[in-house]
Formats: sequence, structure tokens, C-alpha cells
Amino acid sequence: MDNTNSDFTLRFPPWQLHTFVTGMVGGLLYGRGQLRLPTKWLPGLLFLTMSAFMVSLAYFENPLTANAGNGVLAPLYLVIIVCLAYQGPISRMLAWKPCNSLANELRCLFAQA
Repeated sequence: MDNTNSDFTLRFPPWQLHTFVTGMVGGLLYGRGQLRLPTKWLPGLLFLTMSAFMVSLAYFENPLTANAGNGVLAPLYLVIIVCLAYQGPISRMLAWKPCNSLANELRCLFAQA
């Protein structure tokens, strides 16, 4: 049974405000230098752990996947993005010129789709 009301409430923009606020607060804290991790290897470890957790969410039945569209996963995405932004091997690889060119080409491709 298809319930269009539940789809509307899931995608209603004002009710997604908390995901926007989570991302903005995380970005502001990181930009101001107030979001610090204690060691150099911790961002890589957190990135791998959170990525493995996100992959496991896709393959195993759990309550988080049923509510994935309502902002439950926003803090996990924030941790992944902040870990990618820290100066380490992953951020250096993403800042590499060929990766940057590929990202720009993909953005152009998706913008036209």
C-alpha cells in the first residue's frame, strides 16, 4: 500500500531543517577551529568506522534505515565530512589535481542530468 502522505512528511522541507542546522553548525565549528580531534590518526579511524557503519546500514535491517530520510543519519554524515576535511592522507588525496578535475567533471555531468 502506497501512502503518499508519509512520503510528503518525509520530504517536507521545513521538517528537514535540523539536518541543515547540523551541517551548518559542524561547518562553522570546523571553520573556526573549535572542532578538534586529539590525535593525528583519529580522523582516519573515525572515517573508516563511520563508513563501515554506513555500509552496514545498507545491508542489515535495522530501525535507522527505516527513518534514514528524517535526519537520523545527519550526525554520522557530519563526522564523515569533518574527518575528510582534516589534514591527513585522505584529504591530501582528495585535494590532488586529478581527483579535483574528476569531481568538477562529475558535478557538470550531474548538473546537466
